[in-house]
Amino acid sequence: MNRKKLITIGIFAIILLIILIILKIVFSQEEQDISNNYYAQEEQTTIQEYIPTPITEMEIQSPEIEELIEKQWYTNQVSFGTEESIYEDYVIYFEEGIEVKTIERKVFNLIFTENYTQNVINEIKVGQSFDTIIDILGEPTFGTKEDGLIGYLGKEIYIFFSENEISIYPVVEPEEDMTEFFALVNQYNEDRNSWNFGNGLTELWKDYDKYAYNQDYADIIYSLKGLRVQFNYTVRNGITLYRNYKGEILEGITLQDLVENPEQKPDYIYLELSKDLVHETEIIRYQEHKFLKNPNTQEGKDEVNPNNSTDSFLLIVTPTEEGYTNLRILSKTGEYPRVELKNVNLFHSYMWFDDTHLLYSIKQKGIYLYDCITRQTHIIQEGNEDFTLQKVENHVLTYDNKTIEIIL
Repeated sequence: MNRKKLITIGIFAIILLIILIILKIVFSQEEQDISNNYYAQEEQTTIQEYIPTPITEMEIQSPEIEELIEKQWYTNQVSFGTEESIYEDYVIYFEEGIEVKTIERKVFNLIFTENYTQNVINEIKVGQSFDTIIDILGEPTFGTKEDGLIGYLGKEIYIFFSENEISIYPVVEPEEDMTEFFALVNQYNEDRNSWNFGNGLTELWKDYDKYAYNQDYADIIYSLKGLRVQFNYTVRNGITLYRNYKGEILEGITLQDLVENPEQKPDYIYLELSKDLVHETEIIRYQEHKFLKNPNTQEGKDEVNPNNSTDSFLLIVTPTEEGYTNLRILSKTGEYPRVELKNVNLFHSYMWFDDTHLLYSIKQKGIYLYDCITRQTHIIQEGNEDFTLQKVENHVLTYDNKTIEIIL
């Protein structure tokens, strides 16, 4: 092939590449326009249909809720009983039937389980039928019986009912001084610097319940405030406000103002007025709880170990390239509290020693035995070895082709 023909082919290839790049840009812009138009139409619909969430009258009877309200929801101001374990940010008071998630020293979510025997509100206890609850409180504000989860908004609490739990969230009032928030929003309006905005917001309001954030993307959720911030996470770049958002959007502009004058809405603020962010958060929690009751062999990034589980306990871990993290143990019968081993950041291998004892190893550190009933950890061996667990037979553990006898 001569030089002239090679040059011609090269020029043609470059032209074709330029055309493909232009087409990609055009189609990407069209897709973005379609998405923006969809969300704009959706927002217009939600604005037109926006009605404040009705308040259900309820008589609070739980002494824990009464005291929390009196103490402005500060966790350390109320005694819940004896702390048994911690599982995914919830402190579990197993015998008392209470589970508590705290954010910034205040209760974010309070769960009453079957072990809680007192009335929570209006003579309603954990485990009562949906029909009984609806007879007392009226048609649910959130969810349906078919969903397996129903809820109501009171003056001071959100309350959600499922088959064997009652879930409580506090109702929070808007921030008294929004000056710094408005300054952050105005600054973002000028420079569109999402990194500075996210840093400033989380420094100003530390009570976020989700924080996924780096220089490339952000997803920050304030469920109780009804506000979510997303950058390079979905097609929405900016602030999404939900039905339960109570503060001003910009100085002097509220959600009600946007209902009356939608054109006042800045283009980086999105509305989800058909959804309450507390309810959305409770749906996720409820679905995760259902998973705990009936775990699959695979759940997202987690690895459930049913084949190697015991008659009494089930293990859930998160595999990584270096080993495993998030070691969690569940009682199949519910006789014992579920637990997450917070002191184990990364472990190398694991196996069941017997029905109630789990062996796990940490590279260059040691082998450990965890008692699922007493929730105590025992050191089996320490050193600088790999500690790869291989098998257990007749109380003899084989690891790294070595053996050690374990006597309980």
